[in-house]
Amino acid sequence: MHNLVLSPIDPEKLIGSISDRVTANVIKALVRLIPPTTDPEQYIDTKRVSALLGVSSVTIWDWEKKGILKSYRIGNLKRFKLSEIMAAPTPIKRKGGGNGF
Repeated sequence: MHNLVLSPIDPEKLIGSISDRVTANVIKALVRLIPPTTDPEQYIDTKRVSALLGVSSVTIWDWEKKGILKSYRIGNLKRFKLSEIMAAPTPIKRKGGGNGF
């Protein structure tokens, strides 16, 4: 049977320790998901575009047909330039300075 040893620890110190550990693990996971961008013209697939923009692949297809996004053919594959995808969102320009009404 394992022995359980309890020692007094400051709650703030415990929270800080847990937070540091969680932050380190999240950063490790993100580094694995996002490959290094040594190539300035990196091409990505529709699935990654939809994940980056937080929309469905149907929306990506619709935006491509409307000319909002531009795709490129590489053999049989359809790809998007990462730099163009990151530049695609534009700020909303509202008339007037009111509260939106």
